[in-house]
Amino acid sequence: MIANPHKEQAMEPRQDVEVRCLFDGNWVAGFQIAESTEVGGEERYRLVRLSDGVELPELFAGSDLRPRAARDRVLPMPRRSAQAPVGAGGS
Repeated sequence: MIANPHKEQAMEPRQDVEVRCLFDGNWVAGFQIAESTEVGGEERYRLVRLSDGVELPELFAGSDLRPRAARDRVLPMPRRSAQAPVGAGGS
């Protein structure tokens, strides 16, 4: 199992998170914390899938979550100046 350096970090409702895939250990974006609860003395999290707003039935351990990476956040595309397409124009 891959260590998660974020497991001690507090997670808050409405925070975008990535979830560790149980099959290959990769991190998957597209989830948000719906609520947190304590189960057996450990913090567990209920998640919402952002693509369709569905709340997942399973509770997730903090070690299987991490804050969404800044590189994965959607940023506005830079504006391009109006130019003729490459190769257009007369010679």
